[in-house]
Amino acid sequence: MKTKALGLLSLALLLLCLGYPALHAPEPTAAPTRLSPDSIRSVPTTKNSVSSRESIPITAKVDVTTTDTTVSELQQQVLDEINFQLYSDDPFVEIYSMEWTLEMCKTNIFVNELIKHASYQQQQKITQSIQQKCELSHTKYPSLFAINDRKKTNALFEPQSQLGQLIKTSENPHLTAFDRQTVSMQILTQSIKEGNSSVMMLSAMMHSWGGNTIFPITQILKTHDQQYANQISSMAIMLLACQYQQGVTCDSTSALMLLTCAHEPQVCGLDYQTWYLQNTLPGMKKDVAQLMDYYQQFRE
Repeated sequence: MKTKALGLLSLALLLLCLGYPALHAPEPTAAPTRLSPDSIRSVPTTKNSVSSRESIPITAKVDVTTTDTTVSELQQQVLDEINFQLYSDDPFVEIYSMEWTLEMCKTNIFVNELIKHASYQQQQKITQSIQQKCELSHTKYPSLFAINDRKKTNALFEPQSQLGQLIKTSENPHLTAFDRQTVSMQILTQSIKEGNSSVMMLSAMMHSWGGNTIFPITQILKTHDQQYANQISSMAIMLLACQYQQGVTCDSTSALMLLTCAHEPQVCGLDYQTWYLQNTLPGMKKDVAQLMDYYQQFRE
C-alpha cells in the first residue's frame, strides 16, 4: 500500500509535466542547503489571499508598459473574464493559478489519456464530466484560451504581490540550482500564507519528485530516506491545499485525480482526501500529520 500511495504522486507529476511545461522540478544536483523556519518565514505576507471559493471582484491596477492597443484590449478582456477571482486579487497570480486547469482543456491531455482507457464505466463518466468542464471553461475564458503561448500570457500583467514576484523570479532560466531551490521553497511558504491551493499543489508535486530539500523534513520524520520524506511532504502539503478554495484542487475532477483516474480506474470519482484515507498506512498518516503541523506554521 505504501508503494501504491507514493506511486500516485509520481504518476500524476509525470503526466502533469507533459501538459504543463513551465513547471521546474528542483535540480537534484543542488547543494542540500537548509534554511531555518525563521529565515523562510521572513517573506512578507500580502493581503491578497482567498480562503474560500466565494469570489470577489479584482480591482488591482494593471502595470502596462506597451503602447500596443491590441495588447491593451486583450488585457481588459482577460481582466473582465477573471473579474471574480478564486485564488488572488493579483491578476498575474490568478492566471498562473488557473493555468494547470486551463491547460488540460487547451492540450486535451486529460481527455486523451482518459479516452485511451475509457473502456471502464467509471472512466467514461469522468470523461463526460471533464468535457463538460472544458466546454464551460472555454465559454468563461475565451481570451485566455485564445493565447497558446504561455510566455505571452505571463507578459500580460506584471506581478503585484509577493507571491507573484517569486513566481516570476522562478521562471528566470539563468537562476542557479541553489537560487531556484530557495525560490521554490519561498513560493511554497508564501502560497501557504496566502492560502493559494493551486500553487501549493504544484509545489507539493515538485516535492514528490525533488532531491534534497531545504526544509528539515528528514529530521522531523527521523529518517534517512529522502525520497520517502519528499513523498510524505507532498501528501502533507496537498492535504493543506484541500482546505482552501473549498477543495477545488482536490475534488474528483481536479487535475491530480483526473490524471490518476486515466491509469487507475478504481480511483475515478474519488477526491484526494478519500484516496489518501484508503491508500495510506497508519504509520504514513502519522508522518503526514507531523509535516502538516510543521507547514501549518507558515500560515500564521
